[in-house]
Amino acid sequence: MTNAPVTTRDCASLGVKPSEGRVDLTLLRGGPSVDLVLVGLLLAVTALMLLPGALGLPMELWDESRVANNAIEMAKHGGWLVTTFGGVPDHWELKPPLLIWAMAALLRTGMDPMLAIRLPSILATMGSVLLVYASCRMLLKDRLAGLVGGLLLACSVLFMGDHVGRTGDYDALLSLLTLGFVISAGLYIDRKAFGGQPRGSRLWIAAAAALLLFAFMTKSVASGLTVPGVVAYAMMRGRLVALLADWRAWLSFAGAAAVVLCFGVALLAGYMASERLIGA
Repeated sequence: MTNAPVTTRDCASLGVKPSEGRVDLTLLRGGPSVDLVLVGLLLAVTALMLLPGALGLPMELWDESRVANNAIEMAKHGGWLVTTFGGVPDHWELKPPLLIWAMAALLRTGMDPMLAIRLPSILATMGSVLLVYASCRMLLKDRLAGLVGGLLLACSVLFMGDHVGRTGDYDALLSLLTLGFVISAGLYIDRKAFGGQPRGSRLWIAAAAALLLFAFMTKSVASGLTVPGVVAYAMMRGRLVALLADWRAWLSFAGAAAVVLCFGVALLAGYMASERLIGA
């Protein structure tokens, strides 16, 4: 070995200049075509992590098989409100049926049953990876942060593994919806929109309420675990009082609560009617 100084020619593949000591990120600069390439890369990595197991492994006993049975019976018999197990109302799997609706709808198309059960989770997982990239790209103006964040999520064994991204369980869809809720609520609190302009920022509170509603319809009260963090962020930013004084926030979340209440009443009525039919 020699003690000759390192030159740019010695590490041209890295694009490192000894005088500057940093990597050249020119490849991450450019127009929308760069974003398309990075999005394609993230989708390819996510698919590589998900699809071999999702399309090849047998169905999990907990909780995938139970959810799949609910979806199969719903697709077969057409009862879209009350989930059933063995032809009777299911009193064990009582989560709201948004995910089961998606599975049943795919089953009704004639899709391969295993793919129909797992496709909503696969798409939701890919959506979460892309949402991480989009939030970093649009809010931080940083493609590298979006790429690294998306790759970290795509390479998370727990998130990509059983009971989340790879199987037909609730958590992948719940993660996508709660992530969207947190981002939308944060944009409203900071009065920013994508692009950094305050115009139209109040629309984000409506988006936050809608996403929280969908998250609730996916896994019930588990959707509310992110709410304390959003409230704490609003307090830290000094915006909690303004949020509580905004009629749009009250209207948005009151509308979401009304939908949940109506669904609960309809579901209770459906269960009571089903029980009467069984007892008759």
